[in-house]
Amino acid sequence: MLRGLVELFDGATLRRLGVRIGLAAAALALLLAGLGFLLAAATEALGAAIGPVHAALALGGGLILVAVGLHAVGTYRWRHRKRALAEAARAGVWREGLAVALALLRRDPAKMVLAGLVLGALAEYLQGREPDDAAPP
Repeated sequence: MLRGLVELFDGATLRRLGVRIGLAAAALALLLAGLGFLLAAATEALGAAIGPVHAALALGGGLILVAVGLHAVGTYRWRHRKRALAEAARAGVWREGLAVALALLRRDPAKMVLAGLVLGALAEYLQGREPDDAAPP
């Protein structure tokens, strides 16, 4: 994989990429420092109004709520993402199953009926349902 990356990028591109990554890291560090100063200023301003302990508790609780909300949104989006490969595999399984069923139907329809009965009984067994006869009237 490393050989592929080396062959993909030449030296000048790698130098530019390194500079860009370094600048992005510096910008991220400065952004975090700025956010820290803003939070400190907000804590002091709120502390003058409601007291320093209550201000720290309010801002800490608010930040925790924001973090939990962002985590919930991220988890929801991750679980409900489209999985193209899984959908294609599922479609392939259906396609192969239908091809086998059609071949079996053409060759010997009686085997197809028997296979349907076996699959129906297996589905009933796996779902754990009782037969309709056992249901009270």
